[in-house]
Amino acid sequence: MDSFQDVYLAALYFTLTTLSTVGYGEIVPANQAERWFSVVLLVAGVMSFAGLMSLITEVVTTYGESEEKNLRRQADNAIQSVTKTLNLRGGL
Repeated sequence: MDSFQDVYLAALYFTLTTLSTVGYGEIVPANQAERWFSVVLLVAGVMSFAGLMSLITEVVTTYGESEEKNLRRQADNAIQSVTKTLNLRGGL
């Protein structure tokens, strides 16, 4: 009969395998050491993927913000140029 530790490790392994969408495949861990290795590898893979997605999201968001700031700066410069050209004291 399996110990509680074996049962919980197997449950953890199958839960992480399902949640990470790796699938069960044809090669499966046969003992506790192989299950622990698989669990650590699955967690590391999920964390790496999450970190990569976070980095990509930050880069895309930052790019959009810098474009917006550049457009605002160009608009402000154009308004100042028109204000100086027309000699408006209060601005537009």
